[in-house]
Amino acid sequence: EYYTLFVDPFSDHGVDTAASCHIDGHPYGQTLVEFRDFLKQADIGKFKDNTENEDSLVIMLDVMVTLIEEHEKRGKNTTALQEILLQKFLLPMTTLFSARLHENPVARFYGGCADLLTAYLDLEKGLFVQ
Repeated sequence: EYYTLFVDPFSDHGVDTAASCHIDGHPYGQTLVEFRDFLKQADIGKFKDNTENEDSLVIMLDVMVTLIEEHEKRGKNTTALQEILLQKFLLPMTTLFSARLHENPVARFYGGCADLLTAYLDLEKGLFVQ
């Protein structure tokens, strides 16, 4: 299922993990531009050998982990950046990503995984309520 959904370039059931594909409807869209600006603001870079777009789900989740670690271990206040990442990028992307997986007849397992991720991020949203 993983290979069919996320790796095989010839699959009729492939699902892109880039936020711009889901939010903008095409890769390399405005969401990618805005996320790159966000990364500059957060002073977070990407390893050069990583071939995924910056707005891929994996990269965005890694950025959230990095922001949390900087907040907890280095005493840097990243709360505002975490909230921007969650509200502007992760929640919209995962909601659309989950819907796309549920429309896909091959995504039985990963549709459930996307539901879990979406529910978890929705809980995270509660941490930022003022």
